[in-house]
Amino acid sequence: SLREEAALLKYYGTRLQHICRELRLPRRVLGAALTYLKRLYLGLTCLDQDPQQLLLTCLYLACKVRAQG
Repeated sequence: SLREEAALLKYYGTRLQHICRELRLPRRVLGAALTYLKRLYLGLTCLDQDPQQLLLTCLYLACKVRAQG
């Protein structure tokens, strides 16, 4: 259901915050990664794509964009 998906997305958003805090990444990286994660799930469901893999991919891309900009 939508409520379960929203709760799962919130959980992974919290995990992303913890990872960024542990790695001492800038808040801009966290913001970009959260934005990427939320935008991906506008068109997908948690059953379509594993949130754990997408979380790490979003974090990687946010770090790359931050390093270049």
